[in-house]
Amino acid sequence: MEQLSWIVRDKVRPGMEDRFLALCAEGEDLLGVIQTSDRDMPDIQGMMARYEDLLRKCSGLMITPLRSIKCPRIGIEHEATTWALENVYEPSKEAGIDVPLDRFISKWTGEPVSELAKVPTEALGTIQGDANAPTFGVGFFCSETSHNFFGPSGHSHLLGMLFEEGKWLRSSEEAVELGDGLLKAADALAKAMNVESVATIREELVLANPESEAALRMFKFQSRTLSLSEIFLLAMYDAARFAKFWGELGHGLQTVGPPVRAEVQEVKCHH
Repeated sequence: MEQLSWIVRDKVRPGMEDRFLALCAEGEDLLGVIQTSDRDMPDIQGMMARYEDLLRKCSGLMITPLRSIKCPRIGIEHEATTWALENVYEPSKEAGIDVPLDRFISKWTGEPVSELAKVPTEALGTIQGDANAPTFGVGFFCSETSHNFFGPSGHSHLLGMLFEEGKWLRSSEEAVELGDGLLKAADALAKAMNVESVATIREELVLANPESEAALRMFKFQSRTLSLSEIFLLAMYDAARFAKFWGELGHGLQTVGPPVRAEVQEVKCHH
């Protein structure tokens, strides 16, 4: 089953907002005509071509999350090209997949290398899917284990923040607001459980051992094993920082995955 996740959305280039909205409005009108027209209508192919052109123009006005954080790109920045050769091209050759170097570079030119991004570990989440965008799994918070850990009222409050009014699209401002709310909730829980050190555990461990970043993503720490309380709180802090980080960069969030139960969608956020 597909995991319930947040995906960071592209943002409109500064100063291009009006142009983007105009193109979107034209595209929506044209799509409405296409969807209600006879497929044999003489002008239908031309309208579909125009619609595809509008999509391309809209895409050209957008900034992807990985460009926002200036991810090095293969074939453009030397460090990204070197990374691709060492981690993709050479291993492929050793496995018997012999592709000419110029063809390999041509195919991947412009592709951002998220592994070289200089941002906090939890900000990237997981880069996956066709969108090639930072993704954060939030299905964890909907689980029965999460319900048992937080208790009915605490769990409802948490889900209320995550899925207020069944909101599946959040603007950058709403992402920041969500991140702030989750941070406050996590701080309060950490204090009540006397595990306030969880708030800074990632920073402290990465500073002590930069090679541990991959392990941090899986809650596996070389120094010690986290308790269940610390794992849940760390997940809350990660979700909060993920939402806040991208919101402050001007990117919104889209929730994707299996539908959330109706009773969860109806829970309101308590302030």
